Amino acid sequence: MIPLDSPKWKDLKQAYGSAENIPALLRALSAPGSAVEQKKVWHEIWSCLCHQTDVYDGTYAAIPHFLAILKTKEGRERAAFYHFIGYSFMCANMPDAVTFPIELAHEVKQSVTETLSLLLADLKLEWPNNELRMLTSMLLALKGDFAGSSLLLNWESLEKDCIVEAVDPFEMTR
Repeated sequence: MIPLDSPKWKDLKQAYGSAENIPALLRALSAPGSAVEQKKVWHEIWSCLCHQTDVYDGTYAAIPHFLAILKTKEGRERAAFYHFIGYSFMCANMPDAVTFPIELAHEVKQSVTETLSLLLADLKLEWPNNELRMLTSMLLALKGDFAGSSLLLNWESLEKDCIVEAVDPFEMTR
């Protein structure tokens, strides 16, 4: 893992140039803060590291750090981390994505594998339907099913185009 105080971050890229600002964002994400402050940090992270489905070598360098922070969180606090890691991994596998720098490939693969294990365990928790759908989508992404993941992520737009009736399978009658 590239240390947050390493000068290497200057040489890595994000959507707007050098990734030298990423360590500060990661520190802010791991520090206690209000929901509003955390939302601003997440907005900047998404904008810099996973901008319109583009990922960068700075994204790959940050993934092990996201995993480390995720491990310090519990329950629903982890959802945003699963979303970012899973979606970044999905974007990294798009045909025109920046390839994994060879020096980061092993660590990113290890982080994805560990994130998948944590996510599988956390799916046992109670989740609102929209978060459960997102987490299931990220599970599919981390397993390499990018089409299935994309379908679930875009479910709400599909739902508007068709009639979906919730049926309780335990109350079905003939």
